[in-house]
Amino acid sequence: MGVYQQVQDKLQELQIQPKRSLGQNFLISDNVVEKILLTASSHKPDLIVEIGPGLGSLTEGLIGITKNLKLIELDNVFFNYWKSRGLDIVESDALLFTWDQYKNFPNRTLVSNLPYQISSRLVIDRSLDLDRFQNMILMFQREVADRITTKAKSKDYGFLSVIAQSFWKIKSVTDAGPQSFLPPPNVTSRVLHFQRKENPVSNPKMFFNFIKAGFMQRRKLYLKNIKGFLLDHHFNEDVMKNLVEKHNLKLMVRAEEITVDQYISLFNDLLTSRDLKP
Repeated sequence: MGVYQQVQDKLQELQIQPKRSLGQNFLISDNVVEKILLTASSHKPDLIVEIGPGLGSLTEGLIGITKNLKLIELDNVFFNYWKSRGLDIVESDALLFTWDQYKNFPNRTLVSNLPYQISSRLVIDRSLDLDRFQNMILMFQREVADRITTKAKSKDYGFLSVIAQSFWKIKSVTDAGPQSFLPPPNVTSRVLHFQRKENPVSNPKMFFNFIKAGFMQRRKLYLKNIKGFLLDHHFNEDVMKNLVEKHNLKLMVRAEEITVDQYISLFNDLLTSRDLKP
């Protein structure tokens, strides 16, 4: 049975319609599903967590990939359905979920056809988590996927780009047009595969504030944007200027001109420039 028929049968069985309030667009493309499942299985995960199983476009295939499949579902109807099927499911908002309960699984993969309204926040939260997943396969609106993967000096390059690329190696898996979903959204989607980088920075939460400060006002020079961060964390402004020049950057540089690797090096060098005051 194809994914489209599977979704239609479950809609009829449960006598429901997709909820716009929860961003429900059910994946119905066999080709897209196959590529996601192939990517998910390629690293032989011992745990897969799926956010928003919905009508099971991905879930039915994920069941066969690992004996440890955990589901997170906000919609009560779908939560009860998968619970009745005997699957391990939690009724929760993924943005409020306590993820450290999965840290004992050494090879963890996160999979989701994400509601677009939570996609950026979820990537940032999972990037900063000290017990990150080893892999994530996530669906985004294509414009968001472009912001995640674009390089320095691009108009789309910003805070999200730097955070995502600092903590993950990111590859495109496939695109999915509106016809790949029921109901069809007004946008094209893209699936990205995130593979964890090992500890690029020693203090992810401070790194978050460091990057956020740099992009605070895009028209301002980077060193002007970063002043508040340096003051709040008791760093010396002259030391930061020296580090900028050390990394072959001009003092007049703007945040969008600094590469991801340069941001990581700047931050790590700043941390080692002296001990932080308590």
